[in-house]
Amino acid sequence: MPDKPAAVLTGDVIGSTSIAGSNRKRLLKVMEAATKKATTLLPDFKPEIFQGDSFQGYTLMKIQEALRATLFIILYMRKEGFGIRISTGLGTITFESGKSLTSDGTAFHQSGRNMEILKKKDLLLALSIDNEDLQNEWEVHNTALNFLLNRCTGLQAAALLQMLEKKTQQEAANNLHVKQPAIQQRLQAAGWPVIQSILTRFEMQF
Repeated sequence: MPDKPAAVLTGDVIGSTSIAGSNRKRLLKVMEAATKKATTLLPDFKPEIFQGDSFQGYTLMKIQEALRATLFIILYMRKEGFGIRISTGLGTITFESGKSLTSDGTAFHQSGRNMEILKKKDLLLALSIDNEDLQNEWEVHNTALNFLLNRCTGLQAAALLQMLEKKTQQEAANNLHVKQPAIQQRLQAAGWPVIQSILTRFEMQF
């Protein structure tokens, strides 16, 4: 099988060992909902949840939407009161078994290698690319996205999710039952113009 370009998303819930009882069940439901919702952006994305607090999935069809999907899952979890770290790797798949956990390739290696770094540095997102020149640029974008995501509130996350689904501000206001100026204020405070420009850059490159 020839190598296939791919994007692999690996996620790990923050502080999951301290979540117990009904909150643990709710965590799993929220995680399932967040990853399932991401399939609207990545039609071939089949995330596998394991140990109740981690997931992995990949896309071959919509690599250009991988960053949008990564942000969507992080923000969906934030909106629901949970934190998650996601390492997204871009490269190739050299062996495809039909399941993420038993497939292999540089995209999986790029995704997996950054998870421990995210934990040690208390970051939420890492985008790792199997291309040194591109990676140098994306280290800067990673820093900007982490800065904004770490400061994002639940209300801001809800507004950003609407933008990631490509809604207008008025549509977002209607969906969230607030006035349009409130959406605009939340988006400005969350740094949406910066996030939007980084997303555009990613979609142009991939």
